[in-house]
Order: sequence, then C-alpha cells, then structure tokens
Amino acid sequence: MGVVSRFVVIVGGCLVLMFNTESIIELLEPLWTLVMTQPEAALKHGAVLVMAISMFWFVCRLVFGPRHYAVHPRPIATGAFAARTADPPVGPELERFARHEAAHAVAAIVLGMTAVTADIHAVGDRGGRVTYEPDEDLTMHEQSFDALVFGFAGQVADHRAGHFDQGSMSDMELQQLRMMTIIATGQRPERHAGPLTVEALIESTRTEAELLLTQHAVAHERITEGLIVDRALNDQRLRELAESVNH
Repeated sequence: MGVVSRFVVIVGGCLVLMFNTESIIELLEPLWTLVMTQPEAALKHGAVLVMAISMFWFVCRLVFGPRHYAVHPRPIATGAFAARTADPPVGPELERFARHEAAHAVAAIVLGMTAVTADIHAVGDRGGRVTYEPDEDLTMHEQSFDALVFGFAGQVADHRAGHFDQGSMSDMELQQLRMMTIIATGQRPERHAGPLTVEALIESTRTEAELLLTQHAVAHERITEGLIVDRALNDQRLRELAESVNH
C-alpha cells in the first residue's frame, strides 16, 4: 500500500471516529452489557475476535508489509539455543539449500521485484531466506500472484533435484495466504486464465515458475554457486550473477 493510500485510510478512520461518536457508543453498549451479564460468553466471543484480528493483521503484513520473503526450513536444529550452536550446512545439504534459495532469487529478479537478498544462513529451523520489495505499482492481487510464482520456484527446484519431502513446507504455508488474498479480492490476475480457485491458482503459478526456471537456468546455476561460496548475496551481486536474465 502506497503512502497516499495509507494516509487516506488513516484520515478516513479519524473522520469516522469524530463524526460518528454516537453510533460507536450504540455499537459498544450491547458489548458492555454482555461483558457485565455473561462474562463467560463474552470471553468466548472475545477469543474468537482476537483470533480473527490476528489473522487479518498477518494477512495485511503479508500483502502490504515492507519485506516479503520465502523461508526454507532446516531440519537440523530448532529453538534459540540450537540456532546459536548448530553447524552450518555442508556438502549436499549446502548445495540443496543454495539451489532452493537461488530459485526464489531468480524468480524475484525476473518478476521485477527490487531490493532482493538471499542467504543460506542456518537460524533455528531455517536453512535460508530470500527477501524482496514488491512492485508498489501493482495491485494487491497482481502482487500476490507474483508472490505465488516466487514461492513455488523453490519447490520446483527441489523436485527437479529429486527432493520430494516437506522441505518447502513453510513456503506452502505462505502460499495458502497468498491464494486466499487473491480469492478474497475477486480480481483475476492478468496472467491467470482460470477460475479463482486454489487448484487453478496452484496450477497457473507453479507452471509459470517451472517455465521461468527453465528459461533462466543459467542464472539459477550462477546464483546457486554464488550462495555456496558467499552464503549471502545482496541485490547488486544477485543481479550481477544473473546478468543473462531479461528483465
């Protein structure tokens, strides 16, 4: 969400509070009565409300937050103590994580995302991460569609390398929220020809991710090798390694 949009939302909210005070009081009166007369029922409804607000906040952070990311779980260590003591990945494990995160990075660059970073540092159960800034000129459903392609790129890389396990589970959790965002808007992304269903969105975006990695296989290999050597790459270095990518 741009600065202007946020300003409009904030100002609009303030105006509602200023000029509809009586309506707000009328709305809160039955809630207060419920709390005073039926505290157990109020607690139950309050818990549901808190869960709904928390989910709404998480979706907003996912869609409008300043940083979007994909996380690859690392089964070696869990917890804060393990995060400080676990050895970094080596050998086949190192290459696997590098290839997975490189796929996300290539997708981010090809899709026009900015401020892309990638690393394969082990932190808790995370074996790597790619972050990016979304294209603010795109609508919410278009940003979410690009994010789906970005998210599936890692899974495609895993499957092509013969890794058919739960390695991309955390990516898939984010993918569900991205699909729900598109479906909730009721707007069909420009590159999506099918219906707004989970199955159709998976098919559409995963197919695009497969094609993207096929077309930019050289860039994928270069970034994979760069991550193995340096463990972390900033936006400039990623674009240097992927210079064959057509933006």
